[in-house]
Amino acid sequence: MDQGEVIAYYSRPAALSGRRDVYGVYIQGASMAPRFQEGEVVFVDPKRPPQIGDDVLVFLRIEEDGSERITACLIKRLVRRTAQHVELEQFNPLTTFRIDRAQISKVHRVIPWGELMA
Repeated sequence: MDQGEVIAYYSRPAALSGRRDVYGVYIQGASMAPRFQEGEVVFVDPKRPPQIGDDVLVFLRIEEDGSERITACLIKRLVRRTAQHVELEQFNPLTTFRIDRAQISKVHRVIPWGELMA
């Protein structure tokens, strides 16, 4: 997974003026439809901690030779957090599932469009 690869540049909404840490990602797959459609671009805030009910980008990791490697990213809705796991929801098909915290590198908040346009 190449997190540094630039695919395209977008004009930032006024609400993101000066926020160089915010980044965009393309949605792949239909697991969050109709909330997010394949090919749609969403903006992600790595600094604002996600709250229960927020849409999030979850980075899954493995340890190899003492270093961390990101293996996948999931866009889902945050349902619950415990010391042992994070519970996520997807819409297509509708299901809720848990991921062990040891498998998670980071969780970033997807910025809702209403907030971007405010």
